[in-house]
Amino acid sequence: LEGRFNESEISSDDLAFFDPVFKSWNRRFRFSGEATGTIQSMKAKNLNVISGQSKLEGDLDLEQMTDLDSFRYAVYARDLSTNTNEIASFAPSLKNVQQTKNLGQIHFKGTCAGSINQLTAEGSLSAAPGIVNANLSMQFTDGDTPSYEGQLSSPGLDIGRISGNSQLGNIAFSGKINGEGFT
Repeated sequence: LEGRFNESEISSDDLAFFDPVFKSWNRRFRFSGEATGTIQSMKAKNLNVISGQSKLEGDLDLEQMTDLDSFRYAVYARDLSTNTNEIASFAPSLKNVQQTKNLGQIHFKGTCAGSINQLTAEGSLSAAPGIVNANLSMQFTDGDTPSYEGQLSSPGLDIGRISGNSQLGNIAFSGKINGEGFT
């Protein structure tokens, strides 16, 4: 396959042909860019993808797309923007996490790679409370508490805004994390 796309559109129902998990997403994706490869493994360059209130500008590698258990991806984001409502539509376990409610629009610049149950991210995340630089690995498994480890740093992050506690303010930090869960 080789294609150049300009303001094209695909539905999650179309993607459900390859795996039924996409059927429940109920989303439409508008996209532009260039793609090469096969249905099984594809590379896309100069992508601009919009769905709901989320947008990706960057490049994408997809492997083993017809087998969700073996599926692998790599996203090279020049700008990935979204918000907590959009994230919760894909990760319902985050829907009621109070600390995410005050983030506003979220932007990520960097690389994300992984599978349906694992994510590795290295880059810069910016939102209303500030900027966080990350090098993280996260594991998501059915029925288990998500786990994570890696390094985080920030030149300034408004902890009061995130927590809803006006007695807290900005912090700068650099350190390692290792934990489970989001509460």
